[in-house]
Amino acid sequence: MKKIVLCCALLLAASPLAHASNVGVNVGVNIGGPASVYVRPPVAITAPPLFILPPRLGFYVAAGVGYDMFYLGNTYYLYHGNAWYSSPYYNGPWMVVKYNAVPYEIKRHPFKQIHYYRDNHYRQHFYGRDRYDHKYFKPKFHDNRGGWGKGDRHVRGRGWDDGRGGHRGGHR
Repeated sequence: MKKIVLCCALLLAASPLAHASNVGVNVGVNIGGPASVYVRPPVAITAPPLFILPPRLGFYVAAGVGYDMFYLGNTYYLYHGNAWYSSPYYNGPWMVVKYNAVPYEIKRHPFKQIHYYRDNHYRQHFYGRDRYDHKYFKPKFHDNRGGWGKGDRHVRGRGWDDGRGGHRGGHR
């Protein structure tokens, strides 16, 4: 620790001696593993998508949107541009994750199969809302521009599910 403080003091003492105007000093200390690196949003998500839980998949899939997003274990996963991202919120901040960090429950299904079940259950939900008997939810709007959101992650309503096997859908 004394070495770090000494190095910082030397860098700060040497900074007035620099004559270039674009000289900068950046000191970072990381304890306990690699730092999380957040990236620009891979897709623009303006409104919370509907997530449905096809029983044969075992995880929630975003439906009616043009990207592959999943919800499992209180984490959102997004596959876009041949890369995987994760976030605690549906609209970021996103962190790039390696393929082996994506849960097995998601990786074990090919995208063709996921799209088939997602589209089939979305049609059932959209056209037969009163009869749709599977779990689904729509996350609460989250403004990630000013920090972390407050309150519950999900909006209570028809088919609200807390991700732990709560309400199964159906009538209010």
